[in-house]
Amino acid sequence: MIYLPLIPIAFLAAKVSFAGDYSDPNWKNVDPEIKELCQNLEMQKIPKEDQPPSSSSEIYKNCEAQDFYYGIGRDKDFNKARHCAFINQDSKVLMMIYANGFGVPQNTDFAIRFACEMGGSSSEISGRIHHLQDVKRSQNKEPNFDYCDDITSGLMQGWCARKDERILADKRSKDLRSLISSWTPSEQKAFETLQAASDKFTNDRSRNEIDLSGSARSAFVIAEEGIQKEDFFQSLMALEQGKAKKYSKSDFQNEDKKLNELYKKIMAKEVNSYEWGSVDKDSIKKTQLTWIKYRDAWMEFAKLKYPKYGSNSIGAWFTKKRNHMLRSLN
Repeated sequence: MIYLPLIPIAFLAAKVSFAGDYSDPNWKNVDPEIKELCQNLEMQKIPKEDQPPSSSSEIYKNCEAQDFYYGIGRDKDFNKARHCAFINQDSKVLMMIYANGFGVPQNTDFAIRFACEMGGSSSEISGRIHHLQDVKRSQNKEPNFDYCDDITSGLMQGWCARKDERILADKRSKDLRSLISSWTPSEQKAFETLQAASDKFTNDRSRNEIDLSGSARSAFVIAEEGIQKEDFFQSLMALEQGKAKKYSKSDFQNEDKKLNELYKKIMAKEVNSYEWGSVDKDSIKKTQLTWIKYRDAWMEFAKLKYPKYGSNSIGAWFTKKRNHMLRSLN
């Protein structure tokens, strides 16, 4: 999570000033008129009624404004998001609140002012402010403007990917809690074992079999984590609803044979860094061992919770999925 410095309460009396750092090298490549606009808007007065009361400084000191803004782990509350953002100098959230008019009258000048204070790469600064100027000119009252609309750097791709995954993960978590609440204690305990195996495989897969050599590596890791967690959830729902495809013992044997052939081929392969990047055979081997435990955990869990499918069907299904992953490395 990202926590920004605590804003002194004195700032909240009449003017809120986070002040953009125009000495940052990224500003050298920003259009002069944009820099001038930012400097002109820098000391705008924020309405007192928009600002948090001084008594709330301790309440919001360690808050995460985006959690209130997007409704992650709690109900959406734009007023709390705004107060939290002011106290913790979260210009991202304040920019979106004023651009969209969420909980306050829409004010694109305020939004631009907070966009200036955020900084970022020169292309992100220019693109974001041009975007907000378009919102202002169009008089769009429902722009649904988001910080991540104008990102260009690998660093911020990772930030936005994490934000998106947190939103999806929160929904999955709520749905899972609702689903398992009616299960027996033994079923819930077995599910905890399965989920632990899933988390271990997801971690190894996203860090060992994904190329992490580029600047957007954090985004790639998060994307793969999301893929595996969503697959886990959708697989569970398919079984719960009786919609999962059934496989035979021979299907399992055939998929297992393919698995061994693919794995042996990968281990025998001469690999260069251009083809796999940061991925190597040792990392694939480690992930394969983790996956075997994950597949076996599914087979054990299904034996208890979904006996009509049988171990062979579950084994074939998840081996088929693993084969697809191995083919991408072959």
